Amino acid sequence: MDKPDVPNPRIEGYIWRHAQDEIRALLLFVRHQWYIIFVLVLAIGLMVHQLKPFPPATIRMATGQPDSTQDVLGKKYQERFASAGVSIDLVSSKGTADSLALLKAGKVDVALSQGGLEIDKASGVVSLGSVGYQPLWLFHTDADFTGDDLFEYLRGKRVYVGVIGSGTRVVVDALFKEAGYAGQPIFKEESSMLAKDSVDALLSGKLDAVFMVAGYDSGLAQALFTNPSVKILSFPIADALARRISYIETVSIPRGAISLSPVRPKSDIKMVATTTTLLARADLHHAIQNLFLAASEDIYNSGLFFFDRPGGFPAFTDKTTPRSEVAEKYYLRGGAPFFNEYVPYWLASFIDLAWFSLLTLFLVIYPIFRMLPAYRKYIFDVFATQLYFEIYHIDQDLYRAHSADALAALRPKIAAISHKVQTVWTPMGTKESYNFVVAALARLIRRVNERFVKMGLEKIESTPGHH
Repeated sequence: MDKPDVPNPRIEGYIWRHAQDEIRALLLFVRHQWYIIFVLVLAIGLMVHQLKPFPPATIRMATGQPDSTQDVLGKKYQERFASAGVSIDLVSSKGTADSLALLKAGKVDVALSQGGLEIDKASGVVSLGSVGYQPLWLFHTDADFTGDDLFEYLRGKRVYVGVIGSGTRVVVDALFKEAGYAGQPIFKEESSMLAKDSVDALLSGKLDAVFMVAGYDSGLAQALFTNPSVKILSFPIADALARRISYIETVSIPRGAISLSPVRPKSDIKMVATTTTLLARADLHHAIQNLFLAASEDIYNSGLFFFDRPGGFPAFTDKTTPRSEVAEKYYLRGGAPFFNEYVPYWLASFIDLAWFSLLTLFLVIYPIFRMLPAYRKYIFDVFATQLYFEIYHIDQDLYRAHSADALAALRPKIAAISHKVQTVWTPMGTKESYNFVVAALARLIRRVNERFVKMGLEKIESTPGHH
């Protein structure tokens, strides 16, 4: 049995005709319903202007002194931001207070600082939260300290307390103020050198002790606590100090945590600690803030920080610093924006911030979008309805026409409507409606011609329609 001959369906012309109809319908929509397009474009423009979805490609970050905890941490952020396509320019400073000053002056966008600094709400600086502990180390080369009065132990010694503007100086001053020694130096204070120079001074015997606020990973701190000749003083009154100073907490180093053989330290060491705090300009782009918080969580989970905290980091631990609204939302939902794993970080942040506006806009645009494919039919239906009304009115005029002149007056009206029918745009999918119009006009012409014949008038010869 022969196979039936199946013709090759040539659909190219059909697709091209369909595309032409859609384009023409879209152009007509824009032409006649331009006010809808204008309102939508205006709404989208205002939303983009207000919410600023596109973050900067480069930001500046103050990281304190070289080899400090902030410097090490800043490089970690730099690595993680690079993978997101954002560059961080690291800016060195004298310390946390100096970093804060740079931030307030607008010379940097973000600063790694520490808890306890006085920050006014009017300064335009907000906290993204604490990202790790920074203990106050007291390194010395004397015999092990076994007493209770830390301040008497330091009396008369040569002690480094950090340069003015450093985080170390802020915490040391707070401790001595709490003990009643503010403005009453009980030791020979050294504050003219940088922290890295104090390490050499202690090892060479030019200093008896060095105060240093630094994380366990700090290059300067490690240069001292790994040196066998240097000891770490355990604060006998750490708990009392933590109760008296709001931004101070206690941390400890277990026996043997630094070295198992030989065992170092030889006993548990208790210290007071502040936190490394991530400060930012209040107007820092919301996507960049979310990126910092996500990076902080990633860095903490990677095990960079030696000192742990129940609940982990990042977290709000300093009650005195104004908080970022973006950070508060981050902690409230328990992490990065929902779409962070599926779309670029800036888009996830934008959706998280503008979801209600986007939903509202979608509810407005969706019906219009659904209407566009049928707009060509809608246009023809409106036109066909108008033609039906015109045919109906001519039919009424025909009923009322009782003279040859009255009938002759119908001829130009019928010619006009015939021209419209023959030249009207009939997009795909409107053939049935068009045929109804043609049939209605044909019936009208037939009835008019019947009356024309009776009155001795010349018949209308034109045949409506172009299909």
